[in-house]
Amino acid sequence: MNLMRLKLRYGLLLLGVLAFFPGCGTSPSAPANPDKARDALRASLDAWQNGEKPHTLKERKPAIHVVDYEWTDGQRLLHYQIGTDELIGNQLRCRVQLTVQNKLGRVVRQPAAYSVGTDPILTVHRDDF
Repeated sequence: MNLMRLKLRYGLLLLGVLAFFPGCGTSPSAPANPDKARDALRASLDAWQNGEKPHTLKERKPAIHVVDYEWTDGQRLLHYQIGTDELIGNQLRCRVQLTVQNKLGRVVRQPAAYSVGTDPILTVHRDDF
């Protein structure tokens, strides 16, 4: 599992770096719309809490692309509380207090951070490192 987290973190880092380099004729993305970003984060966390899988949010209108290692690993979200947020680059970084039940049944209350983008697509990725 540690190898999976490491790969995920390096993948997200690479995506973040590539986001700063405009492609052939493409324009850079606009800063996240805070209201849309908070709505996308809430929708994602509600889906996790309701037992949905992260990939199901891609089927919504508008689609939300979610990356969360604990959710993907099958841990259960029991409760969340969204805290403060700030615009960092083009992403809205949101702090969240999670109460998660792991596969062994242990309940853990922990802080988390998510980076949320709204342009050109809705993206929500766990970013606590």
